Amino acid sequence: MLGVKESRLEKLHLARCSISDKGLQSLLLKLPNSIRMLDLTENLFANEESNQALLAAVERHQDLENMKIDRDLDCWNQVCYQSRLNRGGRRIFTSKKAVPLSLWPRILERANLTDWSDYDPLDEDGKGFREDIIYHVLKGPAFCGRLG
Repeated sequence: MLGVKESRLEKLHLARCSISDKGLQSLLLKLPNSIRMLDLTENLFANEESNQALLAAVERHQDLENMKIDRDLDCWNQVCYQSRLNRGGRRIFTSKKAVPLSLWPRILERANLTDWSDYDPLDEDGKGFREDIIYHVLKGPAFCGRLG
């Protein structure tokens, strides 16, 4: 399944698999486009190249809504932030095409109603996450293209 870009693999649990820095980079290059959840907690990778590879993977795979990694990794905050943007609809707010006006109520509703509880248990209502998504939706080319 890995390395096959047309795969329908959506969840991959690889916690506690002793994945090294080199193994992580190989794995991330072969992730299918369909991946939505990737659990890489409690593995051996920790160098700067691995941090950059994790961040690049979550930015590249816009369907990857939940990448679980250890909190002590330097890239943890950035990976979580990028995962939230993916869950909130990054495909829409980075689209170069103008989104039809009739879809905007649904897009904003999705940003507002998305369940963020698995990202930060301290932010129970997910208000900060919703604000991030709405900001990016309104700032992105799919919306701003309508203004020009």
